[in-house]
Amino acid sequence: QGTLDPSSTSNLVPSCGGVAGAQAIAYLVHLPEPKVMIATTNGSTVNTVLTLRGANCQDSQAEIACNDNISSGNNASSITTSLAAGSYYLIVSGATVAATGDYALDVKFFTGEGEMCVDTEECGPGLVCRTPLGETDMQCAQPVCNDGIDDDGDGKIDYPADPGCASADDDDESDDCPDGP
Repeated sequence: QGTLDPSSTSNLVPSCGGVAGAQAIAYLVHLPEPKVMIATTNGSTVNTVLTLRGANCQDSQAEIACNDNISSGNNASSITTSLAAGSYYLIVSGATVAATGDYALDVKFFTGEGEMCVDTEECGPGLVCRTPLGETDMQCAQPVCNDGIDDDGDGKIDYPADPGCASADDDDESDDCPDGP
C-alpha cells in the first residue's frame, strides 16, 4: 500500500490513459525465470493507472502493458501478462495530475509458459500443467487446442480447425478424423 502525493511524479505518458506530471510510484521487479504477473490496484481510494515497462523504462518503446480502469464502474487498474526473465518497472500513477490519495497494490506471480510444474494451480492464467507433445516433463503450457501443434496428427491444428477441439481451452484434440466429424 502507498500514497500518491506530489513528492513523486512521472514524466511518462501511459498509452492507456493518464498524463505526464501525475503522481506516481515505480517498483522494480526482477524475475530470474519466466513468470505470469497479475498486478491490480483494486481497493484503492485514488483513480490509478498501472503501467509495466521494460528495464529501459524511459525509452518510448519500453511499455509492455497498461491499464486504466478495470471497468466503467471501477477506477482501479489491472494488468495480467507473461514475462521473460529480466527486470521490469511496474508504475502506479494517478489518472490525472490532481489524483492524490491512497492506493493498494496487489502483485502475484505464477509459473510461466515452458517452466516446470506439478499442478495447474501453479501456472499462470490460461496455462495448464501438462507434458507437451515431444517433451518428457510436465510444464506450464497452452491447452492442447491452443498450442499451435497438431497434437493428434490429423492434419488440423487447434480450435476451431481441429474437429476434436470444442474450444481454445480444450485440452484434448482427439477425434476420429478423417472418418467422423
